[in-house]
Amino acid sequence: MIQAVIFDMDGVIIDSEPFWRSAEIITYAKVGLHLTDDECRLTTGLDTDDAINFWHNRKPWTNKSFHEIKEELYTLVMEQVDKNGQIFPGVTRLLDMFESKGLKIGLASSSPLKIIQQVVLKLGINDRFQILHSAEAELTGKPHPAVYLGAAQRLGVPKNSCIAFEDSFNGLLSAKAAQMKAIAVLEPCNYPLSRFDFADLKLQSLNEFSEPHYTSLNNSN
Repeated sequence: MIQAVIFDMDGVIIDSEPFWRSAEIITYAKVGLHLTDDECRLTTGLDTDDAINFWHNRKPWTNKSFHEIKEELYTLVMEQVDKNGQIFPGVTRLLDMFESKGLKIGLASSSPLKIIQQVVLKLGINDRFQILHSAEAELTGKPHPAVYLGAAQRLGVPKNSCIAFEDSFNGLLSAKAAQMKAIAVLEPCNYPLSRFDFADLKLQSLNEFSEPHYTSLNNSN
């Protein structure tokens, strides 16, 4: 039986992936790494440390520390959240649905806790989650299951009693590795791709999630 629902944040409850891609293009250009928007998608779902390592391995730089890169990224993303952050359609409806069923609700993100807290305050949903859990609190980020396992533990529910809403390949791998029901909420460019077919359900919007979907997930082994 489903006891809890865990939402990813970027790309699921807020359209912040463009904020991250813009911040990466600006920040990495300062160290001689000129990324395209599509190249930035290669690290979608990874925590910031793993993403920085990914790009440093591709083209090492020496004029800025990893910490400096990370703080520049965070600053730019937080500025964009404050100016342009908007809640995705369907988020409030699903929060209402799951609350009415008595389910516990959490958020598990690769973003740092300070950005998670800023986002839920900006969107006016900070009181809708029992826990906010960041991969920065774990030894390993997505696609490792640690952030989802940690979220389930903090919610006080078995890992296999959770539904996870994710938008990225790495995030879906993380949720499935944690033995959760993984729902993919995909951008139009990703929805047709077969690499996402291992999700328990594929959606193009949270608005598509329905009572029959919930019942089916709740009844599946």
